[in-house]
Amino acid sequence: MIEVWQADLARPSRSDADLRTLLSDEEIVRADRFHFERDRIRFLRRRAFRRLWISQRLGRDPARLRFIAGIHGKPALADGPEGFEFNCSASADRALLAISTVGAVGVDLEQHRPFEPDLTLVMERFAAEERKILESLDLPARAQRFFEC
Repeated sequence: MIEVWQADLARPSRSDADLRTLLSDEEIVRADRFHFERDRIRFLRRRAFRRLWISQRLGRDPARLRFIAGIHGKPALADGPEGFEFNCSASADRALLAISTVGAVGVDLEQHRPFEPDLTLVMERFAAEERKILESLDLPARAQRFFEC
């Protein structure tokens, strides 16, 4: 089973004070390090969103979930059931969470905005055929195709 949820971080289902009580001490320290309030709130809401959905699926208390950094820093549940995997992504006021009981899962979310894709990044991270296509396009089309890739 694979499930994917999206959250609107601008409209949380609970107060920020309530959501903060769900976070671990480490997450609270990380949240409090953000210079801008907007970034602090987004971090808090992303982490609470992750805790609430995972706890709902596993029937556990969201405040008692323990997360660890897995391979390449990917978050994992410290004491999750066998085969349970998840992945999160966020951009601006949106967040995605994918949960899988059948193997590794990944999600990526990126806010579309006008910009010129960095061809250095493209050369390092994209497949040869994707690079070839992106290099052949004018700037507006290149930005759109970049997000599609």
